[in-house]
Amino acid sequence: MTSLHHQHADAVAATLDAALWQLDAHAVMEARAIADLADAAADPIRSPTWGRRHALGGHGDPVGDAILGLGGRIRRNRYADLSREVTEQLDGVARHLPAPLGWTAPLTRIRDAIPAMTTHAAGRTTLLLDRLNGRIRRQLRIGTGLDHLAGLECPACRDRLVSAYTAAPATVICRCDHCRCTGPGCHCRLPGAVVGAPHVWVRARAVAGAIPTNTPH
Repeated sequence: MTSLHHQHADAVAATLDAALWQLDAHAVMEARAIADLADAAADPIRSPTWGRRHALGGHGDPVGDAILGLGGRIRRNRYADLSREVTEQLDGVARHLPAPLGWTAPLTRIRDAIPAMTTHAAGRTTLLLDRLNGRIRRQLRIGTGLDHLAGLECPACRDRLVSAYTAAPATVICRCDHCRCTGPGCHCRLPGAVVGAPHVWVRARAVAGAIPTNTPH
């Protein structure tokens, strides 16, 4: 049976994948901006970014000001650096997994391997992917990748901090910090219950078992 850790790992992997696509898009835009600054530094009189400028620079000379503010060197592409770091960490995990035919992206290999992982491995994978996902989203300021589901209560703690993953909308999670599964016999009554796992379940089950928000605890 697939455990809560497996369900969570799969949803977080999809969310990380969506974040990586946005990170790569930012890296491309940043590379173009850096290239424009490099062109401006190479030709301080004629700038491809700002057009013809005064040779003395100074106030109203945004390219010159930007370059001087960088200590005379063009800035690094922080988005490309982060993408490279995250990919290296994912590759460190993927290289220990069964290798498919041909080259496959590290995150894809991890996602494909999740169903066959042990419960412990799935839980550890979830922690890693969630940490990387959070790091990217904080850098890009794009939110958590979760949509709050108003009017639904967690089957275990009855709190209303229930959200669905935007990249995996069929998966619902309780975001209450103290809400963790106690294993078989837990009040959540979810299939695949495992001690210490966050409560994760299929959205259709959450909607079907929705409790009105005016229901007293």
